[in-house]
Amino acid sequence: MRSEFYEELVRRNDIVAVARELGLEVRGTKCRCLRPEAHAHGDRTPSLALNRRHNTFRCYVCPEISGSVIDLVMLARGVPRAEAVAYLAARVGLPLPERTAPGRPAAAAPPRPRPQAREAAGGQSLRLPEFEGLGEPHPGATPPAPEPLLSDEQIHAIYARFLRWCDRPGPRNYLTRRRGISLETLTRMRVVWVRDPKQIEANLRDLVSEEELVASGLFNEWGLIFRSHPVIFPFVWREQVRFLQGRRVDAREPKYLSVRRPIPCLYNHDLLDTLAPGEPVVLCEGVIDTLTWLDQGVAAVGILGVGTFKPEWLAALRPFRVLLALDADEPGMRAARALRERFAAAGQSVRQVRLPPGVKDVNELFVNHPEWRGASGKPPLRAARP
Repeated sequence: MRSEFYEELVRRNDIVAVARELGLEVRGTKCRCLRPEAHAHGDRTPSLALNRRHNTFRCYVCPEISGSVIDLVMLARGVPRAEAVAYLAARVGLPLPERTAPGRPAAAAPPRPRPQAREAAGGQSLRLPEFEGLGEPHPGATPPAPEPLLSDEQIHAIYARFLRWCDRPGPRNYLTRRRGISLETLTRMRVVWVRDPKQIEANLRDLVSEEELVASGLFNEWGLIFRSHPVIFPFVWREQVRFLQGRRVDAREPKYLSVRRPIPCLYNHDLLDTLAPGEPVVLCEGVIDTLTWLDQGVAAVGILGVGTFKPEWLAALRPFRVLLALDADEPGMRAARALRERFAAAGQSVRQVRLPPGVKDVNELFVNHPEWRGASGKPPLRAARP
C-alpha cells in the first residue's frame, strides 16, 4: 500500500543526514530556519529542530515550516512532492510505487551509492542524474511557494468541511478545566475537538481527493495531521476559515501543530472591524492567551510567534492603541523588543503589559490567581508601559 511505502521511506531516510546532503548547516540536531528573514537576526541561534526518531522537523518560530523528511526536501529545494519522494527513494534504494515517479512510468530506483563512491566524489552530497541540483548548497533564500494545486477558496472550503465533522467542546474539557476558559468563549471562537479522526478522514476522502487533502495542508502521507492534536483553533477572517492550529492535551511535544501554509491573518482578526479608532487591543503570542483575554472581556488578537508577524498587520493595527502581552520569560521579552522595533519603524508606538513577578503569561495569571478574574483584565492593562 502507498501509506506503507511512505512510512518506510520516511523511516529509512535519516533527516539529519538528508539535511546535510541538502547543504543545510546542521549543529547537532538543529539548523537555521528555511525562512531566516522571518527571524530576529536571521535566525542566528538555530530554531529548526530535526527529530531523528520520527525523521520530522519543526521551526519553533514559523509554524508552517514543519513536516517530514519529504517536506524538508520540498522546502529546501523548491521541488514538487513527487520529485522529493523519488529523490529519497533512490537515496535508500526503495522501489517507487506506481504513479509516484515524476513524469514517467515507475521503475526500479538506482541502488544507494556505496561509501567509497561518496569518498571519490570528495564528500559531496548525493547527486542523481534525474535530480541534478538537489545536492546544491542551500542559498538561504526563501523557499518557493508550493505549487498552486488548489485555490485559496478551495482550501477554505476543505477546512470548513473538516470543522463540520469535528465535535463541539463539552462543558468539562481541557481548556475549561485546565486553562479556565469558558465554554461560551470557546463556542464563540469556533474551537472544536477531533474525537474520531478515522471517521473524519473517511468523510473527507469521500468528497476530496487525497492529493488535494495533502495540498491543503490538512493531510500528510499518513492521513489527518491532527490525530494527536485534537483541540482545533480555526483562524477566521472575513467569515472564511483561513488557517488551522491543533493542540495536544497531554504533556508530549510538540504541543502545537499547524497546517503547513502561510498564516494569512491574525487570530481573531475580524475583531479589528468591530473596534473604533483609538480603542485598545491586546496583541498576544498564542491562541490560549488570546482566548484568556477575550474571556475577561478584553479585545485581543494573537500571533503564533514574532517570526510570523506580517508587515500588512502593522497597517491593520495602526488605528488602535496596541498593548503587547507576550510571555514574561526571556524569549517572550526578546520577541516583545523585536515587535516594538517593528512598530516603531512604522511610526507607531505600542505599550507592553507588565505581569506580576513570577507569572509567565496571562493564562497563568488568571488560572493561578483567581482574585484577578472578573476585573476585565484592567489591573495588568493599567500596568502597561511603553
